[in-house]
Amino acid sequence: MFCDTVADVLYERYDVTKIKRIYFMGDGAHWIKESVKCINLENTSNKFLLDKFHFKQALNRITKDKDIQSSLETLFLN
Repeated sequence: MFCDTVADVLYERYDVTKIKRIYFMGDGAHWIKESVKCINLENTSNKFLLDKFHFKQALNRITKDKDIQSSLETLFLN
């Protein structure tokens, strides 16, 4: 399973006691969002973030107006 593989890599390569945050970035697929819940390290917070490409794609679906897109992008990315 994906989560087990990621957890194994974390334990092999890093001192997991020093990890404070893990960000899962992707296109919003269910299995990526669920990864936030299945990787549990003590004293670590997990968060899903939409990657920049898919974020901009979502803005384009919300509105075709470039000024509004620019304002929304500035609002969310700054």
